[in-house]
Amino acid sequence: MSEERPAIPRPEIPPLREREEKGGIFKIIAGLFMIVGLALTCYGFASLLISVCRKYGIEGLSIPVSGLTILLFGIGLFAIFKKIGMVS
Repeated sequence: MSEERPAIPRPEIPPLREREEKGGIFKIIAGLFMIVGLALTCYGFASLLISVCRKYGIEGLSIPVSGLTILLFGIGLFAIFKKIGMVS
């Protein structure tokens, strides 16, 4: 009644280490673009927050905003390095 079908041959998938090594220079260039984008985003975020603080007369928050921006930049750098494989 129910016949067994022949197995469909699967393509050979190389191990993860072999696939990682292809396109190394492209990963570095992409990582550099991501770092520049992250830096510009953090700079824009910080300048926006500082201008809002100045508009409403909160002068003392510029230093914590700068610290928050540096923290966000560091987290973003870690994520980028993890994505391109520099951090395990």
